[in-house]
Amino acid sequence: MSLKKYLEETTPGSIASEIGFYTPLATHLFGALLGYPPKHRIINKSGEHGIPDIRLYSKEDNSEWIIVEAKRDDAEIRNEERRARLWKEQIIGHRYISPETFYVILCAPRTFYVCDLDSNLLEVIHLDDNRLLNPGTGAEFPLSDKTFRELAARVSYAASLERHQFEAFRRGELHSGHIHLTAETLSQLQGVFVYSIEKLKEYCQTHFREVRSSYEQAREQIQQIDTALENLGSGAIKTRQKLEYRRNTVRARYRLAVQLFEDDYDRFKHDQTYAGTNLEENFEDIFCTNTAYVALSRLFFVRICEDSGLTTRKISNSGIAVWRDFVQNIKGNYQDLLEVAFKDVAHVYSSLFEASVFDWFGKGNGLLHDILERILFRLNAFSFRVINRDLLGSIYQYFRPRIERKRLGEYYTPVEVVDFILARTGIATDPLLMQKRILDPACGSFTFGVRAAIPLLQAGSSLSPQNRIDLVRTCLRGQDINPFSVFLSHLSLLFALLDIYLEAKRLDPRFEIKPMDVVTQNSLTAAVPAYREIGGLEEEELDSKREQFDYVIGNPPFVRNERLPKEDREVLNELFPSLAVKNTDLSVYFLYASIEHFTRENGVVGMVAPIAITNAQMAAYLRNFVRQKDYELTEIVSLEWCAKESFPGADIIPILIFLRKKQRGPEHKIRLVSGVKSIAELSQCIQDTDFFESKSAHLPFDEWSQLSTNGDWCLDIGEEDLPVIQKLNAAGTIEQEGIARCSYGIKGGNQQNFLRNAIDGKAHPGEVPFLQGQHIATFNISGEVNEHVKLANISSAESASIWNDLSFYEANQGKADESGMGRYNYVTPERLGNTAPSDTLCCLLPEIYVTLVASVIDPLATTANNGVVVIVPRKYSAYCLSAILNARVSRYYAFLTQRSGILLRRRTHWYPRAIKALPMPKLTQETALKLHNLAHDATNLSTSVPGSEVEAYVAGSATIEQFKKAGFLGLQLHLSDEIDRDDLEDSQISGTELHIGSGIIRAPYPDLLVLLRAALLATDKDEFSREELENTLLPSEREPQSHLASAVIEFSARLKNTEDKVRGILENIDEIVAAGLRLTPAEHDVIKRRCQQFPLSVTVERPRFAWSADRKKQARRIYKPGERFK
Repeated sequence: MSLKKYLEETTPGSIASEIGFYTPLATHLFGALLGYPPKHRIINKSGEHGIPDIRLYSKEDNSEWIIVEAKRDDAEIRNEERRARLWKEQIIGHRYISPETFYVILCAPRTFYVCDLDSNLLEVIHLDDNRLLNPGTGAEFPLSDKTFRELAARVSYAASLERHQFEAFRRGELHSGHIHLTAETLSQLQGVFVYSIEKLKEYCQTHFREVRSSYEQAREQIQQIDTALENLGSGAIKTRQKLEYRRNTVRARYRLAVQLFEDDYDRFKHDQTYAGTNLEENFEDIFCTNTAYVALSRLFFVRICEDSGLTTRKISNSGIAVWRDFVQNIKGNYQDLLEVAFKDVAHVYSSLFEASVFDWFGKGNGLLHDILERILFRLNAFSFRVINRDLLGSIYQYFRPRIERKRLGEYYTPVEVVDFILARTGIATDPLLMQKRILDPACGSFTFGVRAAIPLLQAGSSLSPQNRIDLVRTCLRGQDINPFSVFLSHLSLLFALLDIYLEAKRLDPRFEIKPMDVVTQNSLTAAVPAYREIGGLEEEELDSKREQFDYVIGNPPFVRNERLPKEDREVLNELFPSLAVKNTDLSVYFLYASIEHFTRENGVVGMVAPIAITNAQMAAYLRNFVRQKDYELTEIVSLEWCAKESFPGADIIPILIFLRKKQRGPEHKIRLVSGVKSIAELSQCIQDTDFFESKSAHLPFDEWSQLSTNGDWCLDIGEEDLPVIQKLNAAGTIEQEGIARCSYGIKGGNQQNFLRNAIDGKAHPGEVPFLQGQHIATFNISGEVNEHVKLANISSAESASIWNDLSFYEANQGKADESGMGRYNYVTPERLGNTAPSDTLCCLLPEIYVTLVASVIDPLATTANNGVVVIVPRKYSAYCLSAILNARVSRYYAFLTQRSGILLRRRTHWYPRAIKALPMPKLTQETALKLHNLAHDATNLSTSVPGSEVEAYVAGSATIEQFKKAGFLGLQLHLSDEIDRDDLEDSQISGTELHIGSGIIRAPYPDLLVLLRAALLATDKDEFSREELENTLLPSEREPQSHLASAVIEFSARLKNTEDKVRGILENIDEIVAAGLRLTPAEHDVIKRRCQQFPLSVTVERPRFAWSADRKKQARRIYKPGERFK
């Protein structure tokens, strides 16, 4: 007897704590008696604040339909005053009631009350030793399992299938608006959004395929009719008329399918390519997702209108009941109700309810009816009576989760970035703002417009509410090619103005808000002078549309034009012939069009752009255009160091760029803002002038724009760097002095006859190691590789680099130069002429890394892939050249002037041109020999190191048998986001705290922190989530923890000693190179000082050594023939 067991386990004094009461309550009453399986009765075992003691989930849809509050003292429940306080302070105060909740159960060991959401008692059960009582009615019942089940039947697991909550909702009996929309409850609304989108999307995907099937049927019938028409003679007039009538009948019968697949869907796919989408399955997925979002947006807006008094209730509580009475004699469903509701609120803001490509899912079927009921039931829980503009204005970022936005090819621009642009363009402080026009030519959800409305409304604070709304419509314009983005833009602006609209409505009930100035338009074609346009507008029509603006702001798409439809590429090439270089990014077109066509004289452009516009060949014309047109490039802000925080999930580094359409004077200076580590720092820049200046450099534009030998814009130049870089630019370069030949390593192609996976780690006869970029460090190459090369088969590679012909090296084997100056008496094949190498050794440098790192190899003993730059010396020895490449001066110069193809995690592509452009010091025989010997010594020191502290951890942990999750060992994580590997490498342990970036991890003792850090660095991951940190396995026992931590610390100390020696050698090398470049001590001090400042401190000053953590071992992968280079 379950009730008897429950009573035995809950006798007075037997329950040690309130949490101790949860288990017998859940097990016996809710489990055994009321039928809830373990997964549908969830106990708050941790006692976490804000979570009900027990949550009961419906069998019908797995919703949290009942919450349970349990107390040890029966008087807490039975006493009316105490029960009221409990309801107010905990049920309401802790926000236990969710949008799915239908019942609340209040329990104590001998008390069981079932309440509705207004705290009214529905069932009252007192448990005595031999009976069940209802004190309200005085009724007594036998103490049995059967009786308790009957009395509590309405909250049983079986009852959850009966959908009582939905029936009450239809009858208008359900409490509504019990969750007020606040910052604290916004997450609950987001949960409803997520649920709603999931269900609507599932329906849309199913219905989309059904409509597609209908279209295939229609197309087949129409094709048959068209074939019959083609075969008819000219005289069969009546037969032709019958066939044409039949064709029209088919098209009418399948009107939705034909409209969708012959017009709307193709138009959607065309427009979606501007967001970078190109796969059919992605098009369908995004189309269905957007359809779901439009439907939910309209539902949400109707609910707001209902609670605001803008319309009578139709889709919440009593409105459903009225509708049910209205359609009792006809077949009515929620789809019909929504159609009426949408028409009824269309007067509030018609743009949200205009016909669009996302209306295709129509009336649907019973499945849609059921889904809509569940969504409306959940939305019914919220009260939108008090409108909070900030909450509604930012609702989109909750509406569209981060992962979803990334998958759909869109990125939400953080308000901190938007506000910075508004501040730096002058919009936020313009005293004449009400007379200006502001354009966002790729507005997305119009975050820029919503934020720009704030200073506009402040400027017009004395205006009537009607004129404040009109001010926003008059001053702001948004354009986007994507109709869904335009829909969201209207929604976002409306949310931002809704409180003002309500105020205007109270003053004048007849007032209606006109649509905002947001339109579906391809900004690149509709406002640029040309005769040929996408959309086919005539020249006269275009003239009327070519408005120019005072401010152009936004975050245009970062999409290469190869992803656009061919016909669009052709038009863009015709409109912007000078920009059509290689695979130009759309952001380049937008920047060019913004300053040249969209902005009026003295107007300002402020935009987010990819960092590639500052150094990529595809943007070279844009850079030249700005310089030659004499426009003022006023400011560039690099967000490289907070890219992951500012645009989570994006794999492109953003910058902020500001231009003024004004003749640039000879004294014009550009402001470069660099080293912004976080979004918070970006905000601080517009709040704290001194802080902003500490991140800024003011440089003469003409001098700055000519610093890079490649014509790039150098973003991290400081004011004291300028004369130093100019002096280094005056020196001869490696290329100009004929010092070396630079090329990529071996490109394998589809043929792999020359490669073998190094499964056993040993090279077979005739084989040599095949290095990748990660195997190369400062004065060191890794001894462990994934593959070996059989030199006899190297001709099968697509490009064998210097290994294509090793005759020079074979003829001079073992004769490496030891003088530093290079040897010129080698046996030289005739084909080399006077371009023969000056050494039988050469240098390797990884193409991708945070800074230059070079090592020396013998081409007869080692090969490298095309992720490596091969530097063959033509003057000086390979060791001497490696010393110059590894010198701080070279790394400093390369970082400031030669970075290109910049990637996340501080990394850069070091193309061969960057090596060729390095300034070459003047060397004597003495200094060349010194550099040669120093590099040789550093190589020997690096080679002597047996591994890294990570490898020491891996080796030590292999002998340990018992492990536990780090979270179970007492680690406390104080982190706001994921941990970056770079930050982990830089982390410091202080006592029992590990400081990682802005986060802190605490442990009972330091050993755990040492082991956690080493264990994480031993993985191949670049980022670590909170869950991954907690789940990291560490030795479970204290003694092995201590031994392993000590081993790691001791190994680290020995490495530190070696590193200090190598860094000492690097200092000596740097002094020689600086002297050879004729740098004064003061100029050299500038370089040293700057390299200790962020961001140079984490790039230039962080060369990879043999023992660095990022020299991680990669798992060896076995490739099938032809797979490797796919």
